[in-house]
Amino acid sequence: MKVMIIYGRYGLFKELSTCSDIELSILDHSDILQKYLEENIGNRLYPYVTSSKVDLKAIAQIRRAVKEVQPDVLHAFNSKSLTNSLLATTFMKNAPKIVSFRGIETTLHPPDY
Repeated sequence: MKVMIIYGRYGLFKELSTCSDIELSILDHSDILQKYLEENIGNRLYPYVTSSKVDLKAIAQIRRAVKEVQPDVLHAFNSKSLTNSLLATTFMKNAPKIVSFRGIETTLHPPDY
């Protein structure tokens, strides 16, 4: 299974990288990717920076990585990466399943229940 994660957590990456049946791709800040590279975490590493919920540069970065890797699952860990992921994969053939958690980065509000 091909899994792509944007702005995930170190512990998750470390555990997933030990699974032989998972090909892990990570999009994160360059300095953090350097740490993963040194520790041999992740099969593919992509620099990713976003400044807003709708960031054309970030959307292009995600779209390029998704086209190259063709992941089965794309996991976005915060609201900015979720929005940009949804926009990047819109109208793609064989778009990955997008997964995200609400309530980790921000609190839940009544309309979100």
